[in-house]
Amino acid sequence: MSKIAKFSANTQGVDYVCADIHGHFTLLEARLREVHFDPGKDRLFSLGDLIDRGDESHKALEYLRFPWFHAILGNHEVMLMRAYESDDPQVYEWWYYWGGDWAKLLKQAQLQAYYDAFKFLPVAIELILRDKRKIGLVHAQLPSPVSWHSICEQLNQIPQAASNPDSYENVKNKAHRNHIAEMLWSKSQVYGSEKDRHKIQPVKDIDHVFHGHSIVYEKPDTITNRTFMDLGSYETGQIGFIDPVEFLR
Repeated sequence: MSKIAKFSANTQGVDYVCADIHGHFTLLEARLREVHFDPGKDRLFSLGDLIDRGDESHKALEYLRFPWFHAILGNHEVMLMRAYESDDPQVYEWWYYWGGDWAKLLKQAQLQAYYDAFKFLPVAIELILRDKRKIGLVHAQLPSPVSWHSICEQLNQIPQAASNPDSYENVKNKAHRNHIAEMLWSKSQVYGSEKDRHKIQPVKDIDHVFHGHSIVYEKPDTITNRTFMDLGSYETGQIGFIDPVEFLR
């Protein structure tokens, strides 16, 4: 297994995609009720940042055990892993500042359960929709120009059990390391000028890619075949949540 997970079409139910939950699982559960989510046949794909900035961050482990829930790695999961691996008070304080203060009272052994779960998360997901289109899920953004095929090749170099991206030993190519950092951290495409946005090229070899990370407020923001759908759950009380087949229609 590698750091990209691939899923075939769901022929029995509906696949949904949600953006950054940030420890607000009650908000997510309300959306699941609204769509009459059926855990026996439906699936939910998360764009990462399950934790931080919300009092229900501990529920991330519960959700990762559900067979119908599939998440990719977000930068907040990376911050937890960095802190755990370093055991450096300054690294912990930096994480706490960005929303990790819910974990201040956790002992190292308790934190290990999160570390062990997060280190197996893929950096990207490729999903075939029920209408046969192929979509990608990436937390932050993808470079421009780029092909989905090249991203898959890069992620296939990394074993699934590799820990946080700071120590992906198999990624020897500097450009590839930069791509992975952009997939987890960058916000330049959403927050760039209109002139810069017009320069962004579609991701090749895939129908559409969905991202979280950059808060867009009110509704998803689509640039070429890239849609950014983090509605800022911890600020607005709204979680980006879509049926990708219906959205792309």
